[in-house]
Amino acid sequence: MIIKLNRKKVEKTLVFVLSIVMLLGILPIGASAEYNPNIEPPYEYEQPTDITGIDDESNTLFTTASSTTFNVANSAQLSNALASITDGSVINITESFTHRSPILIDGISVELNLNSNTLTIETDTQFSGSSLSVRSGATLTVSGSGTLNVISNTGGSSWAAIQVWGDVWINTLMNTQRSTINANGTTINATGNTALSVINGSVAVTNASGEVRAGSLGLGSTVTVNGSATGTVSAGGADSTVTVNGNVAGTVIAGAGAVVTINGHITSSAGRSAVSGGGGGDVIVNGNIIGNNSSGILISDIDNGDNSTVTVNGNIAITNNDLQYGESIGVGLSARNITVTVNGNITINGRDWCSGVRLSGNNNTVIVNGIITAPRYIVVLVLGQGITTLTANQYSDVVDIGGESYRKFNTAAGNVYVKRTILWQPPLSTNRFNDVPNGNWQNAAVSWADRNGITTGSPAGSSTFRPNGDVTRAEFVTFFHRIYGSPAAPPATFRDMPGNVAFQNAISWALAEGITTGSPAGSRTFMPNANITREQIAAMLYRYVGGGVPAPVDRLGGYTDRNRISTWAGAREAVNWAVYNGIMGQNVTTLNPGGNATRAEAVTMLYRVVEIFSISAP
Repeated sequence: MIIKLNRKKVEKTLVFVLSIVMLLGILPIGASAEYNPNIEPPYEYEQPTDITGIDDESNTLFTTASSTTFNVANSAQLSNALASITDGSVINITESFTHRSPILIDGISVELNLNSNTLTIETDTQFSGSSLSVRSGATLTVSGSGTLNVISNTGGSSWAAIQVWGDVWINTLMNTQRSTINANGTTINATGNTALSVINGSVAVTNASGEVRAGSLGLGSTVTVNGSATGTVSAGGADSTVTVNGNVAGTVIAGAGAVVTINGHITSSAGRSAVSGGGGGDVIVNGNIIGNNSSGILISDIDNGDNSTVTVNGNIAITNNDLQYGESIGVGLSARNITVTVNGNITINGRDWCSGVRLSGNNNTVIVNGIITAPRYIVVLVLGQGITTLTANQYSDVVDIGGESYRKFNTAAGNVYVKRTILWQPPLSTNRFNDVPNGNWQNAAVSWADRNGITTGSPAGSSTFRPNGDVTRAEFVTFFHRIYGSPAAPPATFRDMPGNVAFQNAISWALAEGITTGSPAGSRTFMPNANITREQIAAMLYRYVGGGVPAPVDRLGGYTDRNRISTWAGAREAVNWAVYNGIMGQNVTTLNPGGNATRAEAVTMLYRVVEIFSISAP
């Protein structure tokens, strides 16, 4: 209980009492000032030891129960108490109020008992420093089932609303002290451009609105946010851990051996990623990653993101409908030695250039135990650099993601594993051509090729297909080129390039992708007008779709004309691969490898490749 004494009244009362005493002869005038133990109290006036300061608002002395316990009801009393606290002091907040000056707890242990009240510490731009600083091994225990709001209106990120440092100086490598803020049954909210800055210390808060930084210079820190966090959440240092037991609206970064665990969802802001690289840290997200005009996980060499690990025990769902924010990516890695595991689906909606997984760094592992949906590429290896594992199961040029196969797609820019989400138009039971009988072996492939623009008849757009007509080399590579969306390629330098622009682009693509090296092989001619043979089609498909990897067993033994396969390099392996995969075989005993392919045979071989190898539509 506070005892208030008016200073002027105290002085007048003391003078009056002393006058009466002297008049009664208890202390004769002129008596010796020597201390007499039989007289209590001594004649000198002594200031009581429990008087701790003056309330500037009322010009009143206030006292407390002891010299280490301070009962305060307003900002002025709190300032006076802070000027007098020692190790072990207790500050009791008896009323709710706002304190507008920074508070520093330096090297001592202090308890702040809120007594179910609300204390708001708020500083503005005139202050250079954090609103609440706990330094040099200090401990602040916040108790009393109340609410502590710490707000910093200082611009920039140099100062935080709450700062917990092991020493006054940032460079604390030689300091072994840890500073601590304990929240015993209270609510602590930190708000500022930077909400929390913790170096060699620990703190637990309820909500953090602003950047959360933990650890630096190899000094570990422990931060717990038991509610939501708004802003960047980052940790560095081998012993640093940040745990958010709620949702994060911002970006999460873990570097230098730190561990960041988000036990909720991450919602990334426009133009930013939900998880970014800090180098050598672990990020665990036990919820979903959600973004609008942003990305899911982007770890780049620019951000020093090497040796990071990210685990998402939920889905990644990104929407991008705004041109100014560019491409959205589910998982994008350009650093090295990174492991990303997504135990859910990756769904990208919106602009058609957005990708599910984009890789350009070496020795990365990406495991997606779900379905990837993206408007452009499901998986893109943009620079053709090496990867250790794309998923748990990788065979040759085929990757397995969530039980679905993705086929290698070699573009001029690099290697692309692709299964696009735009589906092929399925074949119809009847077709529109008057020279292709419905119900025979040709119908499905011809209908599929017509409905999907691979070829629209002969002459183009007519009601005839000419199923038994020959196919030139230029025509076939154009059909093949269209299956993959007619991607651009550097102009080919063959001396006999045709005048047709579509043929030129297709031949250039085939040369750039290694599908052909010319005819004869390695020459400066392509022979675009020559009819293509069945074994030449098999070779082109084998090089591109099969990646030039031979079939594991020989399936040519039952064919009577197997010795008629040409002797040029790779011909036999290509035909065997095509037979093994069910793409080629004129009937059960003959291959007719050197015979000219008909238009119906050519589109049938392409249709089988698309179906067997799950090649998605462009």
